[in-house]
Amino acid sequence: RIIAGLTGFFIVLVVINKINAQSLEYAGSALWSGARDVEIVENYAYCVFPNGLMILDISNPASPSLVGRLYLQGEGHDIDISGSYAYIAEWGAGLQIVNISDPANPVLVGNYGVPLYANGVSVQGGYVYVADSFSGLHIINISDPANPVLEGRFGASMQGFDIFVSGN
Repeated sequence: RIIAGLTGFFIVLVVINKINAQSLEYAGSALWSGARDVEIVENYAYCVFPNGLMILDISNPASPSLVGRLYLQGEGHDIDISGSYAYIAEWGAGLQIVNISDPANPVLVGNYGVPLYANGVSVQGGYVYVADSFSGLHIINISDPANPVLEGRFGASMQGFDIFVSGN
């Protein structure tokens, strides 16, 4: 009796599951929601999310399409693009440097761990300026993107939430 009852129960579960599976549609992903910043370069939108980078082709604005994405550690907050690289401020993981020369296959090539929480990033010349919410401003030399080097710091006790650099 118990075996017959369990068999009947599992048959009902399989039938219900099959009926429900036929009406499922993809609606979205909790992993790729809540874009923090977007940079537009030519026909691409580079979007930083809490869990990484997503690249969209926006050549047809009525129908943008996913081109590539890259999961990153930390929590993405800000992005700046210069040449073939995306520079991402990752809260808790510092500066992440991603080669975007092939938008379908972005590749992490370098990083620099600021002391606490990177919130803002701005690229000017051969330097990246990173605003850290607990340790101020970090100026990082990116002449070799795979090996970024700290050039200087300012305001170790000040909070930095965003930054924009123009000229000198």
